Amino acid sequence: MPVNIELLLHRLQERFGQTLDWFELPLAVFQLHSILDETEDYWERGPGASPANLAGIFHNLAIYGWMFATSTIPGHPQLGRGEADREARAADWLEVPQRLAGQ
Repeated sequence: MPVNIELLLHRLQERFGQTLDWFELPLAVFQLHSILDETEDYWERGPGASPANLAGIFHNLAIYGWMFATSTIPGHPQLGRGEADREARAADWLEVPQRLAGQ
């Protein structure tokens, strides 16, 4: 169940103000329960329970992926310039990089 934490905090702030006194804590807990109950009703029994009506392909679902086997191949193009370059950079880690030396 998704919970909008920002909305939750804004609603608590509207009800109790910027600070919460110790004697308001039980009321805040009940208010929090009420807000979470509204959220549950929306996502389980309300408009959020029905799937979105989308026509066509929803293209915003792609993620970048890679295979573990790629990381075990020395010098693979997806990993940069290779093992030799990595060893050279590790050997001179105290030296100033060339691009910063001229500044």
